Amino acid sequence: MNVRDDELVLLSRFGGVTNMPVEAEIARRNVEAAKRNEEAFKESRSAIDRSTAALGEFQRESRIAIDRSTAALVEFRQQSATASDRLETLTRWLIAFTCAVYARRGNATD
Repeated sequence: MNVRDDELVLLSRFGGVTNMPVEAEIARRNVEAAKRNEEAFKESRSAIDRSTAALGEFQRESRIAIDRSTAALVEFRQQSATASDRLETLTRWLIAFTCAVYARRGNATD
């Protein structure tokens, strides 16, 4: 049948008598529409599954990046503390050396 869906509905409602070809065409179109809906649902489900997998991978990679970043920050903090301790020791030695040099020259002040 070569009629639009809306024309087919009007034919079925106002045909007056039971028209088997019209009803058969309506049923055929309903089956086709249901198949298209099922295919669209499967494609949507597949897209959702792919998105979910991509999100899981992104979360995993983010967790790895966060862990690496945290480890780098901890290492930096430890190295910074070591450098600070060494600088403090060096400063104390420099103060002591300066005092010793001035004391030896007789320029020490009270």
